[in-house]
Amino acid sequence: MPFIYKNADIRDRRVKLFIESLYKAFTKLMVLDNQASELIDEQTEMDYISDLATVPGETSAVLPLGTEMVFQYNSLNFDFDSTSKFIIEEHSGQTLLNVLAVDFATIGEILPDGTTQLSNGLKIKDGAIIFKSLEIYDYDYKSYELLNEIYLALEVFFASVESLYARFYVDVIEEYDRLVLVYDTQDIDDELNNIIFPIADTIPDATSRELVKQQYRILRDAIKFFNMENVLRLDLEIDRLLFCINASKKYSVQQNIETKDLELTVDVNGNSRRLSKGEEIFFPFHNKPSLNQFIEGIQAKY
Repeated sequence: MPFIYKNADIRDRRVKLFIESLYKAFTKLMVLDNQASELIDEQTEMDYISDLATVPGETSAVLPLGTEMVFQYNSLNFDFDSTSKFIIEEHSGQTLLNVLAVDFATIGEILPDGTTQLSNGLKIKDGAIIFKSLEIYDYDYKSYELLNEIYLALEVFFASVESLYARFYVDVIEEYDRLVLVYDTQDIDDELNNIIFPIADTIPDATSRELVKQQYRILRDAIKFFNMENVLRLDLEIDRLLFCINASKKYSVQQNIETKDLELTVDVNGNSRRLSKGEEIFFPFHNKPSLNQFIEGIQAKY
């Protein structure tokens, strides 16, 4: 199998490359997640809409409702809680540590030289996040237990990324004769058209009414283009991890969506959209047997 090779030096270097790629991939996810949390200044946007959405005789502005989807967008909703745990013996008994536990700074904590923090407290050391549980093992990557747990935790990365990519659909740009991936805002659009905009229509001032609608559209587009401009770049991180595991770079978000033979529907504007189905979330493993051999290879060598 391509990843674990009988030559110890080659094996150790590949394991080191795998660990480094894992750190880079999760760092990319966490930084993107922090950017998503800062994308919309909820209070500022709500105050702006509220100032415009006044109706004579009402004690408060008719909008915002506060529950709009555009105001709930503050995370990419990655789930890093791996079912694989490290067991640490302590005086009080056994403690289970999440393999992918990420280190956040506490209020007032003084960070050592070389370590910084993002706005949400996420610690960055030497350009990468800190996995608290892995730090305990002092990077003993020859430990079968450590490598086995990291591999199992890797599935969390793929599951989180795939749940995110399931929100995209394939569209056709006819004038350029090519396919593109578009972030699906159908749920947001349905809420705007069927709930928010009818309320906005009760605003008597025509200019204010249209400004309110336009602001909601701006927020929707901010979410859409943030994902299209940033999230799709995770392709590179997936490629690196797959290369470490099966010595090939074959991942393509668009190809994965197309090969799933997803049903598409066309809306009134002529845009093709993916039907929402839970089973469309899938792992991007083009060579699943090689991934299974990853564990087998480690077991055979340690």
